[in-house]
Amino acid sequence: MSDIIIEEFQPQHFEQALRILHESNCLHAKNDPQQFLCAPESNSIPYLQCILSHPDNFGYVALDGSKVVGLLCAGELVRDENIYVNQKYYQIFDIVVSSTHQKRGIGKKLIARLAEEAKTDGIKQIELEVFSFNNNAVAFYRHLNFRETSRNMSLYL
Repeated sequence: MSDIIIEEFQPQHFEQALRILHESNCLHAKNDPQQFLCAPESNSIPYLQCILSHPDNFGYVALDGSKVVGLLCAGELVRDENIYVNQKYYQIFDIVVSSTHQKRGIGKKLIARLAEEAKTDGIKQIELEVFSFNNNAVAFYRHLNFRETSRNMSLYL
């Protein structure tokens, strides 16, 4: 494997990023079909366009040569309530690594790049949501010192 480079997510990465996001979405559908659909790749186009165009959203790609093998989508958010220590924070919307490149430290590199940006911007907290079926991701985030701060629960009717 060549060296993995982390770069800002740019329009030229769009098609390849869309493919690995779709791979992840279909894996979610396989693990929790009551919640997720393995929808067509095109269903994620508006989401990725929003990441590229919204001023508070941004992303990074992991490149193996010219091939996108990882994607992190995030945004800078501000809490309306003044009861939180850190009202301004980064929210990771998605972090995906191609199945062909997992277990190689790429996710860790993507989060490290986000943490660098956070420090530069004076952000002291990064949050994310992880689905309960995704035990590997939970273990990965705990290994990086993320801690559980809340739970989302669903009632299907």
